[in-house]
Amino acid sequence: MIIPRQNGAPDPGDATNPADPGVQAVPASAKPDNTFSNGAAEIIGGFPYDSGTIPDLYQPRLIDIPFGRQFHGNLMMFPEGQLNQPGFNTDQYTPNLYDFANQSACGIPDNSYVQMKVAIHPYFLKYAGLDRYCMQDVCVSFWPEGEYTNDMIAKVTDICSIDPNDPTHCASPTDIKVDRAKVQVMYNIPVPGSANAALQADKYINGTYWHLTKCWGNALPQPAYRDNWWAQPPLPNNFQWDVDATSQQMLNNQQSYPSRGWTTYPDGTSANAQSEADIVPITDWVPGQEPSWAPIAGGMGFGTPQLSKGPPVGSGVAGVGVQAVSSSTATQKPACQ
Repeated sequence: MIIPRQNGAPDPGDATNPADPGVQAVPASAKPDNTFSNGAAEIIGGFPYDSGTIPDLYQPRLIDIPFGRQFHGNLMMFPEGQLNQPGFNTDQYTPNLYDFANQSACGIPDNSYVQMKVAIHPYFLKYAGLDRYCMQDVCVSFWPEGEYTNDMIAKVTDICSIDPNDPTHCASPTDIKVDRAKVQVMYNIPVPGSANAALQADKYINGTYWHLTKCWGNALPQPAYRDNWWAQPPLPNNFQWDVDATSQQMLNNQQSYPSRGWTTYPDGTSANAQSEADIVPITDWVPGQEPSWAPIAGGMGFGTPQLSKGPPVGSGVAGVGVQAVSSSTATQKPACQ
């Protein structure tokens, strides 16, 4: 039996169901550079709890991307650029000074999620278009190998490069790419991190366990950026909802995935999720045949768009009413100066 949504409303099905909430509205182009901030102060150390109503757009669906599926891969780090300057590992929070839509494939400037951005492998676009992953409720929970006491959360904003000539590329769908400052905190590396050779590498010496999760806390947009499309409608900061909704979507997927021929998986969100026995290997990935994709909302990011390889993927759940992406001349993002 498919688990109903928490609020008791009719389940939003896939794209063939008129109740499907789809994705948030995404503009065709970006705002001019350095015009994204409304001037609100940065919140450091966590947003206040918000018991407000969760919009239907973010509630569990009959079928969705693989929330709660556990992976074990490499921990890659973004190359030199905004938030990753050598010797500093992270730049200062600088609204309206270094705010460019091309800092991510989602068209979301780095300052919107301070040290919270994560790039995932284009393999995952088989489940839904990039616009689904850019929504406020799609995050990654990741933690060190060997223990689960220091997990971290980051907002999906980018697609990882898969070019082997890029030393920071994701060689497998199980790899993720994060900001060096996140790795510094997770592994308790003393400041300045610039003295730590492992932190300055393209790939951290230890791997990571991770899964897709609903977003909360500092993985929500900073107040200065809540007037932008990616922050609408607002997602309240509710950790318990995050936990419940992630688990509920995991259960729903187990019922719906067989109809698409997609692999089912056990719950990878438990408090001691470190067992390789809980990991279902990825067997349907063909290197070089990842789904077609292009950046959205004026974005660019660190990945190279795939405009002709694999099945086209647009909005919605893959395989149901999916539209082809528009063509793009975007190239791999240069380092921000």
